[in-house]
Amino acid sequence: MNEHELYDNLSKEEVDKLTKEAEQRWGNTPEYRESAEKMNKMSKAEWAKIKEEGDAILKEGTGLMGNDVKSKEVQDFVDRHYRHLANFYTPNLELYRGLAEMYVADERFTAYFEKYSPGFAQFMHDAMIAFCDMQKD
Repeated sequence: MNEHELYDNLSKEEVDKLTKEAEQRWGNTPEYRESAEKMNKMSKAEWAKIKEEGDAILKEGTGLMGNDVKSKEVQDFVDRHYRHLANFYTPNLELYRGLAEMYVADERFTAYFEKYSPGFAQFMHDAMIAFCDMQKD
């Protein structure tokens, strides 16, 4: 699978820009290399399945908005989200915390999550940070 198949809803120019940015920011990290290797080996059918699973996880999360982010239900949801990342790279708490911050700091991430439900980016951020904090305890 190539970048254009991965981001089938974006223009070639947008995909090229995102690909270049990701390589500049994370290209020297083991996680980037692991992700690139996994994506290159992934078939269109595998990608469709992973995309569907991710969408289902996020839709489930919108139903939990308003709950305490430390509740068992929310944390079970976040755990599924965390484990889903293993389709791309081996997650760890430091990376997951950074990803949570990107969900609210980068307008592209925020816009993506807000399509699911208004306020969902902030909810994801807060729930993911709670997950990381609770794992250290």
